[in-house]
Formats: sequence, C-alpha cells, structure tokens
Amino acid sequence: MMRHLLFLVCLIHGVASAQDADAALLQTQAAGMSTSATAAERLAMHLATARLIELAVERGNLLQASTLAMLQRGNYRNLDNDYASALAASRLSLELMQKSGSGETLDLAWDNLGRDQMAVHDPAAALESFLHARELENGAITTRAGWAWRDSIEAEIALKQIEAARVESLKFLEAARAAPNDYLASAR
Repeated sequence: MMRHLLFLVCLIHGVASAQDADAALLQTQAAGMSTSATAAERLAMHLATARLIELAVERGNLLQASTLAMLQRGNYRNLDNDYASALAASRLSLELMQKSGSGETLDLAWDNLGRDQMAVHDPAAALESFLHARELENGAITTRAGWAWRDSIEAEIALKQIEAARVESLKFLEAARAAPNDYLASAR
C-alpha cells in the first residue's frame, strides 16, 4: 500500500526520480497540516508521514523515523483528536528511539506515551510510562521533568491514589522552590 502511495504522490507532483520522492511526500504532509486541509488531504498526510517513517527505517535512520512518528502522533492527537492512532504512533516513536540508541529525548517519548495512554483511559499504564520518564530525568530540574512529574500525579489521581498524589504534589512543590520559573509553570 505504501509503495503505491509513493508512486501516486510521485505522479501527482511530477517526480521523475526516487531522490525527489521525499520532497513530494513532505509536500503532501505539509498540505495535510494546513488548517484548511480537507479530510482527503489529512488522510494523505498520515499516509505520507507513514511512508516517510518507513523510508527512514529502510535507510537506517531510526532517530529520524522516531521523530517522524512523534510528529505523526501530534497530528493524530491535535488535528484529528484520534487518540488511539496517536497512542500507536507514540509506541512506534518510543520503539524506534530505543532502537536508535539515542537517549536525549527518551523521557519525552515516554511522557508522550503516557499522555496518550491517559487519553484512551488507561491511567495504570500511563503512570508506568510517566515514572519511566521521571526515572530518565534522574532528578533533573527541567521543564520536561516537571511535565513528567505533573503527569504522574494526574495519573495517580485518575487511579484514585489520592494520598500518593498528595505526597508527590508536596514533593514537587518543594523541588520547585529552588527551580527555574518554567519548572513550576509546568505544573499548570
């Protein structure tokens, strides 16, 4: 299916060579991100992004593939409100990032996975994901660490673990006293 999509995109955009295929797919992807995009353009965007992910994997660029999967996740979540598809894209992004060996944004991939698990009403799995993100932050006082901590507290509340959420909230506020302003702002 994806190879047929690539062929069709190349025909539509007049692409004569495989080297220009990425540009044509990116053009299709951009059209689908427009606020005035039609349902067909959105579908073409998702298919083009999926093909770009496949091409990046085929070329051995797993970090690029992971980044594209994270973009796909955002598109499903923010443009389509399709949380099940966003969750699948988050899982793919995390898997590809782990395989790539790059750990720079692994915490963000875990946090995104947790947010999508929350969106599909699976707070127990989400809490595990948020705790993985927090573990990778290793006690850092960063905005991303603040997000993961805040998100883990929200998962505890969803699981009705009110006392654990209260304790974690107090710890978070204590840590935030010595942190930059954007750390505490992540609690909102």
